Formats: sequence, structure tokens, C-alpha cells
Amino acid sequence: MGLINLNQKQKICMFLLFSAASAPGILKTISEISPGYLSTNGAYPWAILFLCAFFLVSKRKELSPVHNSIIFSISGITIYFFSFFMPANAPEFEIFRLLLAWVGLAFVFLGETASLPALLLCIFGFGISFPKLVDAIIGPAYAQFSTWIAYNIASFFIPVMQGDTVISMITVSGDRLLMIINEACSGSASMSVFLVIFMLMSLDLPLPGRKWAFLLFFGIIGTFLQNIVRLVLLMFLGYYFGTPAIQGGESIAGYIIFPLWYALFAFVYLRCANRNKKSIEESNEFQVI
Repeated sequence: MGLINLNQKQKICMFLLFSAASAPGILKTISEISPGYLSTNGAYPWAILFLCAFFLVSKRKELSPVHNSIIFSISGITIYFFSFFMPANAPEFEIFRLLLAWVGLAFVFLGETASLPALLLCIFGFGISFPKLVDAIIGPAYAQFSTWIAYNIASFFIPVMQGDTVISMITVSGDRLLMIINEACSGSASMSVFLVIFMLMSLDLPLPGRKWAFLLFFGIIGTFLQNIVRLVLLMFLGYYFGTPAIQGGESIAGYIIFPLWYALFAFVYLRCANRNKKSIEESNEFQVI
């Protein structure tokens, strides 16, 4: 009996059976993620993974019915075997590789049903790759630009000096403090998280082209500026409270400022989405009349 001729329950059972083989690898990779690793490399990949998984669960009732074809089967087999040759030099990329194999199996056994998981996996892959690409291509220049803007704002209020990506100051207690703003501090991770959230919102609540482009531009500028606010705040903490305050506030500031900024952005996006929905409804009512 061919794979395409299996009934829906048989396809789902076979998919779950083959998927179970990848579970130990995923659990092993997750177990290797230590607090020290998160402190050094950031928690943004796992926040992105959670967002994509949450979106998939929330849309589970909207998944396409199990419908297979030879095209889906060939695509799935290709994706599955390709996943074995992907380099994975970090836990998040190993998780991506394992999930890619899982999506390949989903295409083989579930066909069109795997379309949304595949799209979300692409978004996850973009989210974890974006900061690496930014750091590799324009990382130093991006860090210098962020440092220059943050310095010019902070210098109006506290005595600081700038040299390339280094901020130096004499603290209130008389100690000399050097603050190095490298690629990791320049905000590429928060930009990646924003872009992922924006993609998910666009899937859930699509907008017309101009509004969509405006909100994307508004969001990118706002996300960049919220990181500048974070850097300026850290300069203030360093000036008044010394190095320990910077070390303690570096992560906390990002976990507070970014959610506040995103709450504002989400409010603006949802208002635009509601207005667009009302406009469509009014247009439909007018056509009916």
C-alpha cells in the first residue's frame, strides 16, 4: 500500500512514530542550555521559538486538512535529508536542524498540513540568523553608530567621553569607568525579536501594503531607539552607581524597556488592524446595499 493511499489516521500515526525518533535529540540539546550560556549568548532564540510555537498552537484549528501528493512527499524527503547536512554550531541551530527534519516528515505524511509549521520554522530560522548576519556584515559600524547617538544624548546630562565604541567617565564616587558597546550590545537581538513578532502579527492580522510598510518602518525605528534608551540608562547607572549597577542592569533594562515599547507598538498595530477591518466591513455593506 503506497503512502498516498494511507488514510488520515494511519498517516498521523506514522508521522508521530517517526517524529518520536527526534525527541531525544531535542531534549538532549535543551538540557545543554545552561544559565551561563543564556547569560553570554542571550535568551532571544528561545523567546522566538516560544512565540512561533505559541502561534502554531493558537492556529491549530486553522491548519489545512491532511492532503498529500507526490510533490509534498518529494519535498518532504528532500528537506528531511537536507537537515542532516546542515551545520549546527550552537544549540538554537541544532534545534532548528532537528525541527527542519520534523517538518520534512510532516510534509511526507501530512502534506499540505505542514505548510504553516514550515512557514513558522522559516521565521524561527530568520530570527536566530538575523543577529549573526548583522554582527558579521555591519556589526562594528552598527555598534559605532549606536554608541555615537547614545553618547550625544547622555553627554547633555552627565560628563562622558567617547572613543569609537568605548564610553569613558568618572563616576560620582570618583572611579574611572569604561563602558564598551560591542555588536551584542547594539540591539540586533531585540531587532530580531521585533521583526519576528511583526511577521507573526502580519500573518494573523494582515494590513494593506502602505499601512504595513509604515508600521514596519515605525517599528524598526522605535526598536532601534528603545535600545538607545537602554544604553543611555546604563550610562546613568554607571555614572551614579558604578560598574556593578551596569552589570546588574544590562539584562534587566532590556527585559523592561523592550516589552514597554512593544506594548505601545502592538496598541498602534491593533488600532490600524481594527480600522482596516471596519473599513472592509463598511465597504461590503455598501456593496450589498
